[in-house]
Amino acid sequence: MDPASSAEVMVHLTHCPFCVPAAPLRADTTSSQVWGLSYSSGFQKLSVRRKRCDSCRALFLGCWAYSPGGHSRTRIACHPRESAWFFFRERIHAGSFVAMHVDYLRFMTTAFIFLRASFSGLVKTVHAMFPLHRLNPNDCQRCLEHGWFLHSALSNTWSEAELLGEDFDLRLDSLDATLLGYEPRLRSLLHQTGSTHHCGACANPVLTGDGGMKLTTSLCNERTSASLRSEELGLSIPIGCTCRPIRGSLFCRAHQADAAEMLPPEIRDHRRVTGQGRLSFRYTGSDDFLPVQSMSAIRLRQYDSRLALLDYAAADPTRFAPGECNPVGEDALRMDDSDYEAVKACNCLKDERKRLAVRRYAGVFVVVLPCGHIVTVHHLVGAESLPQVAYCFAQALNITAGKRFICYDNACALARFCRNPVRAAQMQIFRDRVFVLPESHLRGHTACLDPSHQFFLPEVRKSAHPELAGVNTEAQEHVFAWARWLVHVANPMKPVRHRVFFLLCLARNEHRGLGARPRASRPNRNWNVWRGAFPSRPADGDDPEQPAPEHAAVPAAAVAAALLDARPVANDDVQPSLLLNLRDNKLHRLAAPLRISCGATLPKRWRYLSSRDEVARSKLCLRNGCFSPGADF
Repeated sequence: MDPASSAEVMVHLTHCPFCVPAAPLRADTTSSQVWGLSYSSGFQKLSVRRKRCDSCRALFLGCWAYSPGGHSRTRIACHPRESAWFFFRERIHAGSFVAMHVDYLRFMTTAFIFLRASFSGLVKTVHAMFPLHRLNPNDCQRCLEHGWFLHSALSNTWSEAELLGEDFDLRLDSLDATLLGYEPRLRSLLHQTGSTHHCGACANPVLTGDGGMKLTTSLCNERTSASLRSEELGLSIPIGCTCRPIRGSLFCRAHQADAAEMLPPEIRDHRRVTGQGRLSFRYTGSDDFLPVQSMSAIRLRQYDSRLALLDYAAADPTRFAPGECNPVGEDALRMDDSDYEAVKACNCLKDERKRLAVRRYAGVFVVVLPCGHIVTVHHLVGAESLPQVAYCFAQALNITAGKRFICYDNACALARFCRNPVRAAQMQIFRDRVFVLPESHLRGHTACLDPSHQFFLPEVRKSAHPELAGVNTEAQEHVFAWARWLVHVANPMKPVRHRVFFLLCLARNEHRGLGARPRASRPNRNWNVWRGAFPSRPADGDDPEQPAPEHAAVPAAAVAAALLDARPVANDDVQPSLLLNLRDNKLHRLAAPLRISCGATLPKRWRYLSSRDEVARSKLCLRNGCFSPGADF
């Protein structure tokens, strides 16, 4: 830190915003020497001089009003952008790093969105540019993270009628609790911008959604302690505890078992005996699988608190209290036994039963308009389950008006889930909606595209709807293309900071240029000659005085043999009917030259076949149109 670089910080307020009538403020006689970080000068020594109100005895600094007498109470005095410096510390100690300039905070936000920066990368930049400061890298990162979260959450949700004079906790230990209180406001902001956004690209009645960005944030294994509920829709989904587990345990501190009870270790994993359906479990630290009858009921309940493995509950119902099998409520969206046969028809169900022991965020689910504007953001708990997907689309339909088409990569399963009669009263918002598959996911579906299958669903084809011609149904993939790097920034964070960071970054997606990029047009120079005909740099032994030839020489390789085509083209007399994909050795039928019957895209490496005798039956494409069951081959 360079002591020569200093500045005096004065409060811009002249009258107290809390007193009626407004009392004038007078400058305090004492000043403090602290450190601040600015965009133009780096670390600066700040001479801080507060202002005092003689009526209410409050001290004003930056956008804060501090209570008199050293009480731990800070109130919001003005918009954080009205002050040049943002102070993120409750107690101002001499020589400490307590403030950041608003220009540097804006730089941090734009760096996250456009430059793919991270908090650790910004800290390394500060250390490289200002090597004389004595701040520890970990402390510097905590300060940057603390100040940016507070300033961004407050400035993005600012409402003078609601926030002016409100108590605000500036303590570093209370950052998670503060962000948890501002999370609903940030979601409301995102929904508001999504409902008011209008442009030519999103005028069509389409909503697209998908889950992506694989996360590694671990969550507590208690799965029924909390629900996400929408009062407007009357829907709720169980999300369980979203706190981070303590070290050496699958559960957070609040959901640890009573220490007074003599309990065995926590259950590590389970296995099912093939063909018999019996379950056996294994304790942490043990290699032996034990039958369900010898396991602790409390440990079983902790391991599978949402009762996805119903075998042991049915075998011994006395292990659980009455009503404990449904602890979340009857109105919660969940999978029913009648759903699995239908939604698994295309083998595209993303189930969460395979990850019972370790619980994480499975990714971020976004619902976007065709122009790329984000409407809703939801952190998927456990897996990309259909109840969570339906809840996200229901929220988006409630926010936007006139949207009739829902585009999702597992649209057939989502349609059957929403139209199941067991939840007809809950799914009224999906009435008269049409579920469509993105063009890039058609090749992964079989039953919904097969007219002979009992779960045939013709509406999922985009080509069946003329109004969708030219509509971008891959907008969600484009969002993930630029937002995927946010995972590396947010993964080390706690779950609540993880969610708020995504909300703060994705809520500003209107600043990243959503319009379609113009295609780069190259002028047609009419160079209809072989590229070797262009003059090259003369070699060392060439005579520069010798005139250049009038015509380019024909290459010897072209004279000796004709150019071989890597893709053999059939002659006019015999049209090939089979195509072999050389990458996965799958045999397809051709509906026309260079067009596969099942709708799959043409592979990069392939060759024609006149007979399927040389290909094993296991290598036949069983999708609709090729060699599907019932087809004539």
